[in-house]
Amino acid sequence: MMITRLVYLSLWGILGLSCLVNDSTLQVWADTVVVPNNSTSTTTNSTCETAEARWSDTNVKEVLDAWQFTPDEQARFLELRIRLSDIDHWKNDPAEVARFIKEHNFHVAKAEEMFRGMIAWRLENDIDTFMERYGEPPAIFHYAPLFLLRGLDHDGDPIFVERIGVLDGWGLYQRLGLDAMMDAMRFVSEVHTSREVGIRTEWQWQKGHYERVMGKRVTQFTILIDLEGLGLQLLRPAMFQLLSETARIAQDHYPGLAKRIVMVRAPRLFQMAWKVAVHFYDDRVQDKFIFTTKEDYLDILSKYMDLEVLPDVMYPGGGKGSQMPGFFEKIRMEGGPIPKDMSSSSSSLQQEETNTAILSDLTAASAQ
Repeated sequence: MMITRLVYLSLWGILGLSCLVNDSTLQVWADTVVVPNNSTSTTTNSTCETAEARWSDTNVKEVLDAWQFTPDEQARFLELRIRLSDIDHWKNDPAEVARFIKEHNFHVAKAEEMFRGMIAWRLENDIDTFMERYGEPPAIFHYAPLFLLRGLDHDGDPIFVERIGVLDGWGLYQRLGLDAMMDAMRFVSEVHTSREVGIRTEWQWQKGHYERVMGKRVTQFTILIDLEGLGLQLLRPAMFQLLSETARIAQDHYPGLAKRIVMVRAPRLFQMAWKVAVHFYDDRVQDKFIFTTKEDYLDILSKYMDLEVLPDVMYPGGGKGSQMPGFFEKIRMEGGPIPKDMSSSSSSLQQEETNTAILSDLTAASAQ
């Protein structure tokens, strides 16, 4: 049980913090971008684009070109679009529908079921107004070594790094609590996946600049999960609770963000535990994982990217890569413990009693 939780915790970044990450990932695609004065607005306006505008021939062509669907895949994509025509929601656009049909291997009925489930979840939890209510993640997150590299992979797609092995996940949890961490992850997920005109943060303007320069839409990322330094000190029932919830939300409501997930420098203990934990993830997610060890990770990574794009902390002596500027001035690539004098938000402190009770319940349940 303890070994399995170690795997779950590491995958927090893949399917959970990945939301916090992958989304942060969209933060910046260029060093210098001219951002309109109102670009930081987070007001949601679900009626600013009609279904006809969202599904214009130009938008559909851009999405199909970006994904490079075959004629048969295009037909299934359009079939799904027809099946969803009764849904009058700004999420019903070519980019979102393409991610769902691709992630479900062009199984139209399954993709339709999951898409409708996503819409129902958004309405039930008032996700459409979340950006208005949230504001921005607390500054403490700049101690999370999760960042987008300046370089691209061989396909010309962005690379996102999550140094889970040196992440002080428990420190974040202690200061923020479950609800605050979930909100931060949801924030970056919304920024990442939304093309709604009403939600235009600086991150999205920079993403738009990247797309113009590269001449294609951003569809997916290569994600590197660096497990160097992973220890048993992060094994906490509360962290398992966090992973379980974020993994479920990521798989069901924000699918298809990663085209491959490379586990870098995976410890032997992790590899053993993975054989058990892998069964808790959908087949479509399992197929994206690639494992590397300390001995072979550079050879394997070279198949997908030039090694020079890696930071020195991951490729000592050879890595020249750096992170793109993000929501914070500079993410700490080296990770490490969060300073004790770094305060949490008052709302997080108010949740302390509730979180302690949750931790106690989970501890009791895990002992059964």
